[in-house]
Amino acid sequence: MQVKKLRGLKALYLKVEEGENPLEAVARAFEGLDAPFAWVQGIGGFIQAKLGVFTGEGYEVEEVRPRQGYILEVLSLKGNVVKGPDGKPYPHLHAVLSRSAGEVLGGHLLEAEVKPFLEVVIVAASEAEEGLAELFGHRWG
Repeated sequence: MQVKKLRGLKALYLKVEEGENPLEAVARAFEGLDAPFAWVQGIGGFIQAKLGVFTGEGYEVEEVRPRQGYILEVLSLKGNVVKGPDGKPYPHLHAVLSRSAGEVLGGHLLEAEVKPFLEVVIVAASEAEEGLAELFGHRWG
């Protein structure tokens, strides 16, 4: 993973390398920001992914693979990361993926493998009002 700090903002530019897990890469980079919350967006490619669509009670999960000779083009990766009460980062990312021209799938990103790379920008809030973590308690409790 390559990381570059952007001047004037509490932000990072990540180039997540082939074979890496994007959720783990975002969590590791967020830990280095020492922030309670951050917004995430990105573009790039995956060789495989698992997407979930929330049904109200759980996730309907679909394993997504590219068509022969293609990658899964990441048209949009958006979400956030919050620091939980245990101090760990909890990323929540959604992805819109193109399997081939005209075929688009989307949902909650549950897992993925990057190929050839993923460009991600993380913009963090340097501080937050007390109680922010409780708003996201459904992620860890």
